Amino acid sequence: MSWDCSSYYSYIADRTPHWTEELLQDWFPTDDAWIGAVMSEPWGAFTGTQHVRDRLHMAAPDLSQGWNQFDTQSMLTNNGLGTATGEAAACTTACTPPEICVAWGLTRSTFDRWRTSYTTRPFCFDEINTRALAKKQLGEIISGLKDISRMVQSDRHRYASAVFIDKIYLAGNGLATVDVTGATFTGAATTMDLGGALPTSELTIQYLQRFYEPLQAEGYFKNKYVPNGVFKLITDPITSQQLTTGNPALIANYRFTDFQEGGKLFKYGMSAAIGNFGITWDMWPMRFYYDEFAAVFRRVFPYVNVAAGATGGPTMGIKKTVNTQYLLAPYQLSQVWHPAAMKRYTVDLASVNPEMPFLTRDLLGKWNFIGGNKDRFFKVIDPISGDECLIDNKRGNQGAFWADFEDGMEMQRPELVRQILHLREPGCVVDQVPCSVAPAYITQDYSGCLPLCQSLT
Repeated sequence: MSWDCSSYYSYIADRTPHWTEELLQDWFPTDDAWIGAVMSEPWGAFTGTQHVRDRLHMAAPDLSQGWNQFDTQSMLTNNGLGTATGEAAACTTACTPPEICVAWGLTRSTFDRWRTSYTTRPFCFDEINTRALAKKQLGEIISGLKDISRMVQSDRHRYASAVFIDKIYLAGNGLATVDVTGATFTGAATTMDLGGALPTSELTIQYLQRFYEPLQAEGYFKNKYVPNGVFKLITDPITSQQLTTGNPALIANYRFTDFQEGGKLFKYGMSAAIGNFGITWDMWPMRFYYDEFAAVFRRVFPYVNVAAGATGGPTMGIKKTVNTQYLLAPYQLSQVWHPAAMKRYTVDLASVNPEMPFLTRDLLGKWNFIGGNKDRFFKVIDPISGDECLIDNKRGNQGAFWADFEDGMEMQRPELVRQILHLREPGCVVDQVPCSVAPAYITQDYSGCLPLCQSLT
């Protein structure tokens, strides 16, 4: 059915009679684990939608050739393999020691700009003006839109950390890896194709320690973003607990003071630690199910939308609810991360000419209002059907919210990152029953009244 542009469903609640003034806010915990884990820099105006970077690589020096003994007193040079003596030898080698070449290389890469946009359905002021608690409802809607922006931004970093990486590491004693190509992911990582390869283990400290020396050799600690000797692991609180206080091999080594908040790692955004790894909690990491028929991993998201309202009660619109399939998902991506590994470029919209007053809009998810008393006509598009409506807003009493998201994302140091796909499960519940037999129930009398007539005895 086509969209009737002159009418639309109302999503501003009303109620009769008008009783209590309280309105419960739709609040859910959100995570900012990724907001501070990526460097940022402006994407200059008038510089296209694709940038090219040349990265210099220094080759390792040849350390196998050893040093040459240098002795001008005896006019002797000795390289450990043979000797030359006398004035002739000194004249030919004293000022011209043997040399070993060092070299470097260059890698050229490109990175692009990406965009998306979100919008609400139109509002009608004439209708809003009649609704109970309209100010509170609109206030909570606007607050909720800000939370949506944070969720979109966080998942953008989460998604980019997987799509723009070189390899995915499969947890297990096989130490397997899979190269990431343009065909590995589709959509917002809604599917992940690893060629049928599967992890065989949950995340363990023994597995993580295998990355210590390779990452150290890649220069992981050569900047100020991480504490020396401590890697940053981004994972969920359940996996964190299973690695640390829930690890049977370590439980006897903990002291009460180990669980106090703060500490040296807190300023780096880390909430726990195990071995050489400080752990940052990502409340909603990427989780998957494996589709054996299609031989791909299918991503599940933390929330699904259902009809709002209680069962059998009044309903208006939809609401998000926690996705049980997400809580039970058997596969998860966790990251050994470095803040300098990836850079996000925020788009700079500079003025072109004073005679051309284009709107310099925010591209980081700031919500704008179109319509109202400034736009006599505005167009809205149904994201589902694609139908377009030109809204006649000559009265200035209609409008809608919209937000643009646009950035450039560059994986600058992929060698500093380990994107790990591992098995997972919620806490394993084992029944613990009392050691004694439960007593039988005896009829109870809780009366506190005295008899109507009572004599002194």
